Amino acid sequence: MKRQIHGQPELKEVGDNSRYRVSGYQREIQLKEGEISSLKQTLGDKDTNLCAATRAHDHIRTQAEELVKITDSKDRTIAGLKNEIDGLKNELDALYTKRRVEGTALLEVEHLKADNERLVGILKGTHEYKEFAEFIEDSGGALKLSTRPATAKRGFKAKAQTDVKADWVPQDVFLFKTNVRHTS
Repeated sequence: MKRQIHGQPELKEVGDNSRYRVSGYQREIQLKEGEISSLKQTLGDKDTNLCAATRAHDHIRTQAEELVKITDSKDRTIAGLKNEIDGLKNELDALYTKRRVEGTALLEVEHLKADNERLVGILKGTHEYKEFAEFIEDSGGALKLSTRPATAKRGFKAKAQTDVKADWVPQDVFLFKTNVRHTS
Protein backbone atom coordinates (compact mmCIF):
# COMPACT_ATOMS: atom_id res chain seq x y z
CA MET A 1 0.00 0.00 0.00
CA LYS A 2 1.14 3.36 -0.76
CA ARG A 3 1.64 5.75 1.77
CA GLN A 4 -0.58 8.73 1.87
CA ILE A 5 0.69 12.05 2.86
CA HIS A 6 -1.54 13.60 5.37
CA GLY A 7 -4.19 15.72 3.66
CA GLN A 8 -3.20 14.85 0.12
CA PRO A 9 -5.27 12.49 -1.89
CA GLU A 10 -3.75 9.63 -3.65
CA LEU A 11 -2.67 9.95 -7.22
CA LYS A 12 -5.16 7.46 -8.46
CA GLU A 13 -7.95 9.32 -6.78
CA VAL A 14 -6.76 12.57 -8.26
CA GLY A 15 -6.65 11.02 -11.71
CA ASP A 16 -10.10 9.55 -11.28
CA ASN A 17 -11.46 12.82 -10.02
CA SER A 18 -9.84 14.66 -12.91
CA ARG A 19 -11.35 12.31 -15.46
CA TYR A 20 -14.66 12.61 -13.74
CA ARG A 21 -14.45 16.38 -13.81
CA VAL A 22 -13.32 16.43 -17.45
CA SER A 23 -16.20 14.22 -18.50
CA GLY A 24 -18.53 16.44 -16.47
CA TYR A 25 -17.11 19.48 -18.20
CA GLN A 26 -17.49 17.76 -21.55
CA ARG A 27 -21.16 16.98 -20.81
CA GLU A 28 -21.66 20.54 -19.66
CA ILE A 29 -19.98 21.83 -22.83
CA GLN A 30 -22.20 19.55 -24.94
CA LEU A 31 -25.29 20.78 -23.12
CA LYS A 32 -24.20 24.39 -23.57
CA GLU A 33 -23.47 23.75 -27.26
CA GLY A 34 -26.97 22.23 -27.56
CA GLU A 35 -28.43 25.31 -25.88
CA ILE A 36 -26.39 27.58 -28.14
CA SER A 37 -27.58 25.65 -31.18
CA SER A 38 -31.17 25.84 -29.94
CA LEU A 39 -30.81 29.58 -29.25
CA LYS A 40 -29.27 30.07 -32.72
CA GLN A 41 -32.27 28.25 -34.22
CA THR A 42 -34.69 30.37 -32.12
CA LEU A 43 -32.80 33.52 -33.09
CA GLY A 44 -33.01 32.52 -36.77
CA ASP A 45 -36.75 31.88 -36.41
CA LYS A 46 -37.20 35.23 -34.65
CA ASP A 47 -35.17 36.96 -37.38
CA THR A 48 -37.33 35.29 -40.06
CA ASN A 49 -40.51 36.33 -38.17
CA LEU A 50 -39.16 39.87 -37.79
CA CYS A 51 -38.43 40.09 -41.53
CA ALA A 52 -41.93 38.81 -42.33
CA ALA A 53 -43.48 41.25 -39.86
CA THR A 54 -41.45 44.12 -41.36
CA ARG A 55 -42.63 43.20 -44.88
CA ALA A 56 -46.23 42.96 -43.63
CA HIS A 57 -45.88 46.32 -41.88
CA ASP A 58 -44.48 47.93 -45.03
CA HIS A 59 -47.31 46.42 -47.10
CA ILE A 60 -49.94 47.63 -44.62
CA ARG A 61 -48.37 51.11 -44.54
CA THR A 62 -48.44 51.23 -48.36
CA GLN A 63 -52.09 50.16 -48.35
CA ALA A 64 -52.89 52.79 -45.69
CA GLU A 65 -51.24 55.50 -47.83
CA GLU A 66 -53.25 54.38 -50.87
CA LEU A 67 -56.43 54.41 -48.78
CA VAL A 68 -55.63 57.94 -47.58
CA LYS A 69 -55.20 59.03 -51.22
CA ILE A 70 -58.48 57.38 -52.19
CA THR A 71 -60.23 58.95 -49.20
CA ASP A 72 -58.88 62.38 -50.12
CA SER A 73 -60.07 61.89 -53.69
CA LYS A 74 -63.51 60.81 -52.46
CA ASP A 75 -63.66 63.82 -50.12
CA ARG A 76 -62.92 66.14 -53.07
CA THR A 77 -65.58 64.36 -55.13
CA ILE A 78 -68.10 64.70 -52.30
CA ALA A 79 -67.29 68.41 -51.94
CA GLY A 80 -67.76 68.87 -55.70
CA LEU A 81 -71.07 67.03 -55.60
CA LYS A 82 -72.23 69.14 -52.64
CA ASN A 83 -71.40 72.29 -54.61
CA GLU A 84 -73.27 70.90 -57.62
CA ILE A 85 -76.27 70.08 -55.40
CA ASP A 86 -76.22 73.61 -53.99
CA GLY A 87 -76.16 75.00 -57.54
CA LEU A 88 -79.05 72.75 -58.54
CA LYS A 89 -81.01 73.83 -55.47
CA ASN A 90 -80.49 77.46 -56.47
CA GLU A 91 -81.61 76.69 -60.03
CA LEU A 92 -84.64 74.84 -58.68
CA ASP A 93 -85.54 77.79 -56.46
CA ALA A 94 -85.20 80.13 -59.45
CA LEU A 95 -87.39 77.85 -61.58
CA TYR A 96 -89.94 77.60 -58.80
CA THR A 97 -90.03 81.38 -58.49
CA LYS A 98 -90.31 81.74 -62.27
CA ARG A 99 -93.16 79.21 -62.41
CA ARG A 100 -94.89 81.01 -59.58
CA VAL A 101 -94.61 84.30 -61.47
CA GLU A 102 -95.89 82.62 -64.64
CA GLY A 103 -98.72 81.04 -62.67
CA THR A 104 -99.59 84.41 -61.22
CA ALA A 105 -99.58 85.94 -64.72
CA LEU A 106 -101.85 83.17 -66.01
CA LEU A 107 -104.17 83.67 -63.07
CA GLU A 108 -104.28 87.38 -63.83
CA VAL A 109 -105.08 86.60 -67.47
CA GLU A 110 -107.95 84.38 -66.35
CA HIS A 111 -109.25 87.15 -64.10
CA LEU A 112 -108.94 89.60 -66.97
CA LYS A 113 -110.88 87.24 -69.23
CA ALA A 114 -113.61 86.98 -66.63
CA ASP A 115 -113.62 90.79 -66.25
CA ASN A 116 -113.82 91.21 -70.03
CA GLU A 117 -116.73 88.77 -70.26
CA ARG A 118 -118.49 90.69 -67.49
CA LEU A 119 -117.78 94.04 -69.19
CA VAL A 120 -118.93 92.75 -72.57
CA GLY A 121 -122.10 91.56 -70.84
CA ILE A 122 -122.59 95.05 -69.41
CA LEU A 123 -121.87 96.59 -72.85
CA LYS A 124 -124.48 94.28 -74.36
CA GLY A 125 -127.00 95.87 -72.10
CA THR A 126 -126.37 99.30 -73.62
CA HIS A 127 -127.90 100.27 -76.92
CA GLU A 128 -124.71 101.81 -78.36
CA TYR A 129 -122.46 98.80 -77.89
CA LYS A 130 -124.94 95.93 -78.29
CA GLU A 131 -123.84 95.21 -81.87
CA PHE A 132 -120.18 95.45 -80.95
CA ALA A 133 -120.63 92.95 -78.07
CA GLU A 134 -122.46 90.52 -80.38
CA PHE A 135 -119.67 90.95 -82.95
CA ILE A 136 -117.07 90.00 -80.33
CA GLU A 137 -119.06 86.92 -79.30
CA ASP A 138 -119.55 85.87 -82.94
CA SER A 139 -115.83 86.24 -83.70
CA GLY A 140 -114.93 83.96 -80.78
CA GLY A 141 -113.20 86.78 -78.91
CA ALA A 142 -110.86 87.74 -81.78
CA LEU A 143 -110.18 91.43 -82.26
CA LYS A 144 -108.57 93.17 -85.22
CA LEU A 145 -105.28 94.83 -84.38
CA SER A 146 -104.13 97.88 -86.17
CA THR A 147 -101.14 96.91 -88.30
CA ARG A 148 -100.71 100.31 -89.81
CA PRO A 149 -97.03 101.28 -89.81
CA ALA A 150 -95.89 104.37 -87.93
CA THR A 151 -95.14 106.13 -91.22
CA ALA A 152 -98.83 106.03 -92.17
CA LYS A 153 -99.59 108.36 -89.27
CA ARG A 154 -97.28 110.96 -90.79
CA GLY A 155 -99.05 111.07 -94.09
CA PHE A 156 -97.22 108.34 -96.00
CA LYS A 157 -99.24 105.67 -97.71
CA ALA A 158 -98.99 102.23 -96.15
CA LYS A 159 -98.67 99.07 -98.24
CA ALA A 160 -101.92 97.35 -99.01
CA GLN A 161 -102.60 94.35 -96.81
CA THR A 162 -103.02 91.21 -98.88
CA ASP A 163 -103.67 88.72 -96.06
CA VAL A 164 -106.54 89.98 -93.91
CA LYS A 165 -106.47 86.88 -91.64
CA ALA A 166 -102.97 87.86 -90.48
CA ASP A 167 -104.49 90.97 -88.86
CA TRP A 168 -106.78 88.98 -86.57
CA VAL A 169 -105.52 87.47 -83.33
CA PRO A 170 -107.23 85.61 -80.47
CA GLN A 171 -108.60 87.78 -77.72
CA ASP A 172 -106.30 86.33 -75.02
CA VAL A 173 -103.21 87.28 -77.06
CA PHE A 174 -104.52 90.80 -77.46
CA LEU A 175 -105.26 91.02 -73.75
CA PHE A 176 -101.87 89.63 -72.84
CA LYS A 177 -100.17 92.12 -75.17
CA THR A 178 -102.18 94.95 -73.66
CA ASN A 179 -101.42 93.73 -70.14
CA VAL A 180 -97.70 93.55 -70.91
CA ARG A 181 -97.77 97.02 -72.42
CA HIS A 182 -99.48 98.43 -69.30
CA THR A 183 -97.21 96.68 -66.80
CA SER A 184 -93.95 97.59 -68.61
